[in-house]
Amino acid sequence: MCPPAGLRYRGIFGGVLGGGAVRFGILGPVGAWGTLGRIELGGPRSQAVLAALLVNANRVVGLGSLVDAIWGEEPPPTAVDTMRTYVSRLRRAFAAAERGDRLVSEAGGYRIRVDPGELDLDVFDDHVALGREAVTAGRLVEAVVEFDSAMKLWRGSPFAGVPGPFARTNADALAETRLAVQEERLAVELELGNHADVIAELQRLRTAHPLRESLCEQLMVALYRSGRQAAALDVFRQTRELLVAELGVEPGARLRQAHRRVLEQADPVPRLQDEATGDEVGAWGPRTAGLRGLPPAVADFTGRQAETSLITELCSPSAGRTSPVVVAVDGMAGVGKTAFAVHVAHSLADRYPDAQFYIDLYGHTPGLQPRDAHDALHVLLRAVGVPAEAIPENTETRAMLWRDTLAEKRALVVLDNVGDGVRVESLLPAGPGCAVVITGRHRLLDLDGAHQLTLDPLSPADAGRLLTRIAAARGAESDRAAIAETVRLCGELPLAIRIAGARLSRSLPVTALRRRLSDQRDVVPRLRSGSRSVAAAFALSYGRLPPDSKRAFHLLGLHLGPDVDRFEAAALLGTSPDDAERHVESLVDASLIQQVKAERYQFHDLLRAYAREQGLASESQPDRKRAQSRVLEYYVNTMTAAYRRFFPGDRDGVRLATPKGLVRDFSGYEEFVDWSHVDQTSLSLASSTDTATHHGRVSLEDWVQLLRPGRPPTGQSGTVQPGQTRILHALGTLQYWTGRCEDAKRTLRHAMTQCRETGEHRRESAILHTLGEVLVAAGTPEDAVGVFRRCVESSRALGDTWGEAVALNSLGGAHRVLAEHESALGCCTDALRLHRELRSSWGEGVTLTNLGRLYRCMGRPEEALAALDEAVVSLRESGDQLELAAALVDLGYARRADDDPEQARNAWEEALPVLGILADPMADVVRGHLRELSPMSEPDRGQVRGRSGQQARPVFLPK
Repeated sequence: MCPPAGLRYRGIFGGVLGGGAVRFGILGPVGAWGTLGRIELGGPRSQAVLAALLVNANRVVGLGSLVDAIWGEEPPPTAVDTMRTYVSRLRRAFAAAERGDRLVSEAGGYRIRVDPGELDLDVFDDHVALGREAVTAGRLVEAVVEFDSAMKLWRGSPFAGVPGPFARTNADALAETRLAVQEERLAVELELGNHADVIAELQRLRTAHPLRESLCEQLMVALYRSGRQAAALDVFRQTRELLVAELGVEPGARLRQAHRRVLEQADPVPRLQDEATGDEVGAWGPRTAGLRGLPPAVADFTGRQAETSLITELCSPSAGRTSPVVVAVDGMAGVGKTAFAVHVAHSLADRYPDAQFYIDLYGHTPGLQPRDAHDALHVLLRAVGVPAEAIPENTETRAMLWRDTLAEKRALVVLDNVGDGVRVESLLPAGPGCAVVITGRHRLLDLDGAHQLTLDPLSPADAGRLLTRIAAARGAESDRAAIAETVRLCGELPLAIRIAGARLSRSLPVTALRRRLSDQRDVVPRLRSGSRSVAAAFALSYGRLPPDSKRAFHLLGLHLGPDVDRFEAAALLGTSPDDAERHVESLVDASLIQQVKAERYQFHDLLRAYAREQGLASESQPDRKRAQSRVLEYYVNTMTAAYRRFFPGDRDGVRLATPKGLVRDFSGYEEFVDWSHVDQTSLSLASSTDTATHHGRVSLEDWVQLLRPGRPPTGQSGTVQPGQTRILHALGTLQYWTGRCEDAKRTLRHAMTQCRETGEHRRESAILHTLGEVLVAAGTPEDAVGVFRRCVESSRALGDTWGEAVALNSLGGAHRVLAEHESALGCCTDALRLHRELRSSWGEGVTLTNLGRLYRCMGRPEEALAALDEAVVSLRESGDQLELAAALVDLGYARRADDDPEQARNAWEEALPVLGILADPMADVVRGHLRELSPMSEPDRGQVRGRSGQQARPVFLPK
């Protein structure tokens, strides 16, 4: 018989293979072969890395996934570096065997290219598919040939000798696939009448798998048709005794039917019959045939096209499928998992005509105990018509009855709202014609063979469409801008959008709803409608956390950066990076935080607000302060260690003390550069929607533009290396932020000396400004005046209007502290004019705040009030919460001086959450004002901005 088209010649695996330069094998010991023979892959762990890549051939496998595949939940501290070493060795091995890039780095992981016919598993699948097509067409001899070709590809146990959880799990799955194909081939042999020829093989398989009833049935058929009735009956007796002894169950319906027909000396190929009536009924009672148990779909369901298409494709008919399709859907509270599962189930109903089941397991339902597998099986078995008195008491026996019931059916099962710890495996059918959609907040990582799907909040466009539909249904007026802003305030979370939308009416349009939400200082408590509440949904997940995970949730919520890695988490929690990662991963598993990229984690906006609320209520101010201090210490330590390592030739740099405490080590200069890029936003301590704002901060984007393409530093003695000044600027700024003003002055002055050597005039101007801020914080504003003047002159000479404006504002602040009011007013007025020319809402806001303080010092309260009111508006527009809080504190004082205690209260109440997150000492002062609203002396302006001595915390650091 000619080989099938597309499969060209017989290769080293003993099967039909394509003609590429490299062959890969995992159906036995992991191996690779080139034109010169076997490729040396290295030790068992290198082979394990290759195995994980081959199973996911032509797809990117994340570095974290590879680490998990090899070491599981407890990788060594050097796992990432070791993994890169393994990949490097494999690349060299493949490069020696062929030309071209076989193994490439891509999107935070690695991808191996495998062409058709190069991997034995792919060739195996091709032969099996051709064999099944031949069976369907009635070409049984051809089918046996194809199945035999598939089986000859096996060289032993899959992944033999390869360590790690990935290899163990996939080895079991492949072994089951192999056994299923063997059974298919034997069934064809029996159909061809080769009964005696297969008895020996069936006996060997039955010895290896004594509880597998399908093998027992095939052996009984082979023996009976070979004239050995007694031996066939003895096989049944032995199997029954073993099932009763080991599992406490009787044989299934098919095996019992085969036994009865052998006793009756009829052909034992079974067709299930009702024992009482003799009618063929299969596995279904008359009451449950064609059961339609899905709840109604949501009428205005919106979005999720990509996710729906994915599940639809997974459930496409496949002649080669040997197990049910299982999709595990997870996601945070309120993301719409149930609505999505029901929507998908209705769209797939035609593909599963025998029945569709839905059961709520109450995993996160207020007031109800979660259902366990035992109770859920009772509900499901009753749904298929099993009388209550006939349902077994034992959970395992119930599961066997459930699987037997659905074995030959095309049924869809939705297991909704699964709680943590439920044995979902017991609820899964085994028939290949079935599909299961599972929803829950926890990731079902232990569910082998399941397709994992995490639902994120809706895209802004889909979220807008959902709210538009809700508004139209309620007759509420809406406009595109109001819709977009409202769904943003709701975090694009479907539950939040529906709760907010429930308030809409003809008298409450979307614009009014937007104002209600944006005016609230904490939107989460406001998202409540009837019995539904975003806070209550979050509380169900939060309430089930162990104490250590709750503390991690609190402190991570207080982190100022947009995301966090395991080192920042370790600093916040005061623990090791490995322990911190375990805590963070437990929150990921509970869908309380999400992994946005390799080794970085991020809160949804509403969950961050909820975490901060819980943190402020549960963690003391000293604990919050210590947590944030530890993060800054970590940044200082890491930058110091990096400078000492990568610039060893700097004679002054060696004076930096060896850092103590948490330090991130880097495998090389390139990794340090990558880290600098990733952490720049966290280090800036604030974010802003005003693009100009980023040029007014010292963040690692400014500091480490040694990220440009080029050689890493050489460390030659006496030579200033590229990037040194930026790192020193960064280090000096971090020292300032942590209150080490004397250290900061030394570091920044050294950086300025280097700038003059290298001609980096813009950098020198930026460092001048930072130094001026340090001098003000150190209590020497008279020295700061001269430094700020130099900064103004330098920025003007460079044509840097932004730098000039920020420096003028800071110069005005230094004059104000010295009570040189007229000089201060001239500087701030000029700064405001420049910022308005630049159209920078952030620049206007911080300058107006400075002017408001100045007018109060000058005894001009009306002008102070007007400036501070305008400052708050500008800073709200910019999105800078830290500067906004500072302006609101001053506005509160101005309102109180204007005899308007209610407006003063409003301003202070809005400022307090941000001050609390910062653990700023001003928070306690504001709380005192809110308790008493009694006149008291205003604290030093520097303290309002958190810059007095050890409490130094710059809200902005202009360039």
